[in-house]
Amino acid sequence: MILTLSRFSTDPRGTLGTLALDGKFGAFTLELPDAGNLLEESRIPPGTYPLELRSDSDMQPAYAKLFGNLPGGGHPGMIGVQNVPGRSGILIHCGNTEIDTRGCILVGDTPQPAYVPGQTPAILGSQAAYRRIYPKIRDATRSGATTLTVEP
Repeated sequence: MILTLSRFSTDPRGTLGTLALDGKFGAFTLELPDAGNLLEESRIPPGTYPLELRSDSDMQPAYAKLFGNLPGGGHPGMIGVQNVPGRSGILIHCGNTEIDTRGCILVGDTPQPAYVPGQTPAILGSQAAYRRIYPKIRDATRSGATTLTVEP
């Protein structure tokens, strides 16, 4: 499976985009703005990165409890983005604003651009989007190579 992250809006507090799964819309995304790929302060740079399920994440116990009833095998691990130069621990997970990202990629159903100066971009419907895309990514990752392509 190939996931493609396409960014469409950025401001000093966040970057909105879309996440496609094998060319089909999966969810909207929220990341931090570009800050030179600094750990927990920046979105990841464009490129293609392998994905893996990470059971060692500090977020996994809470996600296993919250999403353990997903069809096909529950929540065995967080979706980890691997081989980002100078970075580690990048995940695709739930959240609503830049405070939730921790340098990761958040998914949601509804983007909320910052229409007012000083307002924070956000995404809503994060858990619903995650419930929808996680089993597809989990199953593809278990059965073979899964990558994330981040477009410039």
